Amino acid sequence: MEGDLPADSADVIVDVVGRPGPFTYAVDPEAEVGLGDEVVVPFGARRVSGWVVARPARAREHPSATSLRSVLRRVRPGPPPEVIEAVLAAAMWAVASPVTLLRAARRPKVRGAPVLEPARGQLAERLVDPSEVTPEVFLVPLAVSAPEEVGRLMAAGAFGERVVIAAPTGAIAAHTADALARVGVRAARFPDDWDQLACGRTTVSIGGRRGALAPLATPDAVVVLDPIHPNARDESSPYLEALDLAGVRASVSRSRLVVVSAVPPADILARARVRVPTRAPRPWPVVRTFGAADLDRGIEGVVADGLAVARRRRADPRALVVVPARGPGHAPVCRACGATLTCAACGGRLVVLPARRGVPERGWCRTCEALRPLRCGVCGSPAVRVSRWSVEHVAARLEPVVRQPIAKGPDPRAGVVVGTIEALESAGSVDLVVLVEPERLFGSHGRLAEELGLYWIHRAVALVASNRGEVDLVVEHAPAWLPEVLAERDARRALRAIRDERAALGLDPDHGTAVVSGPEAAAFVHALSEVSVPGFEVAELAPDRWLLTAPTRRELRVVLGSVPRTLDARAVRVELDPREL
Repeated sequence: MEGDLPADSADVIVDVVGRPGPFTYAVDPEAEVGLGDEVVVPFGARRVSGWVVARPARAREHPSATSLRSVLRRVRPGPPPEVIEAVLAAAMWAVASPVTLLRAARRPKVRGAPVLEPARGQLAERLVDPSEVTPEVFLVPLAVSAPEEVGRLMAAGAFGERVVIAAPTGAIAAHTADALARVGVRAARFPDDWDQLACGRTTVSIGGRRGALAPLATPDAVVVLDPIHPNARDESSPYLEALDLAGVRASVSRSRLVVVSAVPPADILARARVRVPTRAPRPWPVVRTFGAADLDRGIEGVVADGLAVARRRRADPRALVVVPARGPGHAPVCRACGATLTCAACGGRLVVLPARRGVPERGWCRTCEALRPLRCGVCGSPAVRVSRWSVEHVAARLEPVVRQPIAKGPDPRAGVVVGTIEALESAGSVDLVVLVEPERLFGSHGRLAEELGLYWIHRAVALVASNRGEVDLVVEHAPAWLPEVLAERDARRALRAIRDERAALGLDPDHGTAVVSGPEAAAFVHALSEVSVPGFEVAELAPDRWLLTAPTRRELRVVLGSVPRTLDARAVRVELDPREL
């Protein structure tokens, strides 16, 4: 019981997602086991890895000292105590197991690694809300990439000397490292250069979505690049976006939270201190907009004309065509909300089977091989169109008219590349970018699709700006703000327009909003109303239609995911960020 704990004891979170602890273990007085270290401990009839989160253990209800099992050995040193504290605080805030985050923060196994002095102490058990940290947003020009701007700001000392940088993808992290090297800033990659950061030999860290967990003690700033990127807004468990995790780390480390992006999320922009860096004007490429219906028979001419213009500047120009899907096409898309239809049972992609002998068009799931009706699972609309913009379809149309090799996927040597968004992420120097339905890339829908579509336009413009190239946009439903944004070359007008559209519906622009409807929606809404989340409200719009609001979109998704519901859109329809009430 309390008071019977030996002086050499430790609280350990074990690498078991469903039952992480912490559990108390005895520690050999001669063992060099410190706070945050990864250890091996007995757990039932097996041995598992774990992380020390208190050394000595906290004085609370424990078994007697004689019944404590002992830590078997130290595997490797852990990150600084503030990183462990940030992990525990983030897990408490996300109501999730800390094991996933501890795995991301662990030190890689490297032979000949330096020996680090074990740390002792007890971490503060406190709940940290990342939304309480006011971010600073450095608004990047649309024709400039975030890595390039970070290099310029770091050279000017805008973030301080000790900086932790989180990028949404490995490609963006690599581009950031190159940009820092060009301005003479030495940076380490997390987690590859874990020891350099932990020992203090390098004071700038560049990592991926979990880059905020780098073992750099007391950073001056935690910087997040492009938090609107889908990889930075991961919804897996624990439910933590890159900006949320960075906010927790900044709060624990008492650091600045900085966002560098040309298209920051509209809800973040509303509560941030916005800074517009002054810099020389960047060349602006030619940007043309086409409707999908008008271009259905002419994409070959668009690519050929763009390459012909580019040949006036370069002998071997390169073109990149970015489309929403890889396969043979025929992907069903909802006309009402723009979402890509998926299987109601397994979530797999559907392929449209044409109508035959009186049987209407149906969807066939590639995953479970079941036939499904063509009805949107997001808004329930039966109005469906078939998108034939796919890698195979576009490449087949371009082959007869383009006199260059065509690669189906990322290839830095091909003259013409047709691929999905991964091709845009890894593209080198190009002269022409054709974005086909940018609002459908990553299968998004609703207002988030507009923000993401603007982000992909920014990435394309920044990619070709240095070559004074051309960007062609194929948009099914062009938003009203697109011409003004392209004319003024400023994303803030679009973000303000998105917020104004929500305000016109009588909704708080910063709140998460959803409309639930359908014959079985009443039971689902009743179960949701019993979920205890501060600020979550339910309002009845009609007998079978309800409006759900929460302080943030993240909290709304957490509420919706906490109650099981049928996947049949005919019974319960959920529309996030509705365009009309």
